[in-house]
Amino acid sequence: MTPSNTPLYAVAEVEQSSPSSAPLLSAGHLTVKVLHLFDTACQHYFSVKDIAANDQVGKIIYNFKSTAIQSWINVEEACLITLSFPDFLVALKRKFLPHSWEDELVQDADFLTWVNNDWNANDELGTAQSNYHIPSECFHLHLIS
Repeated sequence: MTPSNTPLYAVAEVEQSSPSSAPLLSAGHLTVKVLHLFDTACQHYFSVKDIAANDQVGKIIYNFKSTAIQSWINVEEACLITLSFPDFLVALKRKFLPHSWEDELVQDADFLTWVNNDWNANDELGTAQSNYHIPSECFHLHLIS
């Protein structure tokens, strides 16, 4: 038996040969950062190729190398294909990120790092339509406490 070149818990990676090519998400452990990179690459691809909002999910839905994600897509395709791309990402995060991802995202070290990380984390939580999201007009109250 030949050992695998990929560690058992390797972090997934975003692969994209050019901005006009749809990005691929490799097999591996999904993180918020990886999904953010995938989102950014997809948004750039949609912009370069001028893909209409209602066609975006259909253009990337089979660009996942993870067999778990592929199986999920095969079972849920009829529902997933009708989602907007932001809603598709929300569904993907809910299905494949660890249940504690929101808590882990808001933890950090020193104050300035904490403020920057919390601002970025809050933005990501808002994108994910999470109950942990703090509306921007109330975010300063979070910092004061």
